[in-house]
This record gives sequence, C-alpha cells and structure tokens, in this order.
Amino acid sequence: MTPAGPFKDGPGTVGAPVAVGGTVVAPGDVLVGDADGVVVVPRRRVTEVVAAVDGIAEKEDALRGRILAARQGRTAVAR
Repeated sequence: MTPAGPFKDGPGTVGAPVAVGGTVVAPGDVLVGDADGVVVVPRRRVTEVVAAVDGIAEKEDALRGRILAARQGRTAVAR
C-alpha cells in the first residue's frame, strides 16, 4: 500500500496496521533496525523495553570497565 498511488480515493489506507514479514506493525509502534535486522516494539511496551535496554547497557558498561581495568593491570608479554 502506498498513499502516493495512482488513485485519489483508494485503494489503501493511511494509519492502519500492516503485516510485514508476518509481523503486525500498528501506528505508533517503534521500529529499530541495524545491519542485523529490525525489531518492532509495540507502542504499549516502549517504556518497558527502553528500561530493559538501559539496564543491559549499564551491565555492558560495567563489564567493559572491568575488562579494561584488568588489561591495564597486566604487563606486556614478549613474543
């Protein structure tokens, strides 16, 4: 469906849910994509998902800090 199609009064609808790859995407849903794929976050779960992602990011930052600290504590080994 495209709102810029050749017909002034249809067919098609703007602002209606659509199915993409077997997943329903509704108006207001958030789509996030990268080189690995796309995820659809339903509008009603955006706050919950953002909080979960923030928690994961904090854990990853802490782990990264521990890894860097451990590297700094090691001496260079001759090869």
